[in-house]
Amino acid sequence: MKKIIGLVLLTMILVSFLVACEAKIDSTTSKKSEIKKPEVIRIARLNAEAINLVAKEKKVFEKEFEKDGIKIEYLTFDSGSPIVEGFIAGKIDISLTGDQPILTGIGKGVPISIVGAFDGGEKNQGLVVSGRSNIKNLKDLKDKKIGLGIGTVNQHLLSIYLDKAGLKKNDVKMINLKPGDSVNALATNGVDAIISIEPFVSLAEAKKVGKLLFDGTGHKRSVIILTASNDFSKKYPEITTRILKVYNDTSIWIDENKEEAAKIIATEAKVPEELLVKISSNKKPGISLSDDDIKEFNSTINFLEQSKIINKKLKVESVYNKSFFKSAGLLDK
Repeated sequence: MKKIIGLVLLTMILVSFLVACEAKIDSTTSKKSEIKKPEVIRIARLNAEAINLVAKEKKVFEKEFEKDGIKIEYLTFDSGSPIVEGFIAGKIDISLTGDQPILTGIGKGVPISIVGAFDGGEKNQGLVVSGRSNIKNLKDLKDKKIGLGIGTVNQHLLSIYLDKAGLKKNDVKMINLKPGDSVNALATNGVDAIISIEPFVSLAEAKKVGKLLFDGTGHKRSVIILTASNDFSKKYPEITTRILKVYNDTSIWIDENKEEAAKIIATEAKVPEELLVKISSNKKPGISLSDDDIKEFNSTINFLEQSKIINKKLKVESVYNKSFFKSAGLLDK
């Protein structure tokens, strides 16, 4: 009888211990789950940038993260350099911009990484000359005033044009302009030419204030990069992966619904819808992080090093992180 009572007591103790352990595990798991969810995702976007404009209007991120109780905050910028400053200040988690500002930031030690890219194609930026100028070819750029965003991808394209023409940086006068101000600078004869991105290239031609002389064809392919703060992506890897999936789906939706997307973008971009439909046809939908993308990163890094914009040797393998791309199932097997 005593043995039976002892066995019953032992069994009760073991059961109590296992229940306590299970409760502790559940509690720990719950806490870990909470730690992996930020209160807010802060997304930096450029004026007139299509993907984030559509995402904001259609509330795709809000719908994705509503069940998690995560808020979405958009911050708008005129160019990429202030976005890098926002990362430094700890005010941005995710951004879409050209590669030069981000690679410059990484080269200067800013804790950010490229986690994905969109193929903007070779027609996404170009050299637009004023109708009043006598610029007929790249050599005619000598002694001319060129409006562009210094520190942006357009600075790299200018360097490529000058090399092709046998010219140097000091042979032209660079006028620092926000993309949105470039068309007006042409119209008011403030510059002889601009190097800008879409939709401002097409808008300059549509308003008959300039003529596209060269785009990026044979010179530079535009890569729009998705960047994440290292602090954010390390703390919230699952959330970062889901962000990639949402961006991928949004890009595909824009490609499949060009006219509806153009209506959304036109209001802020102040560009006719038909122009936006035409521009979108030059871009490939979906996120990539291909060998061609990495080749473009390397080309930009070489320019930054040769121009002394960054002072240390930057290995291209150190600027991007494919792990989230793979987790999202977006990498070709």
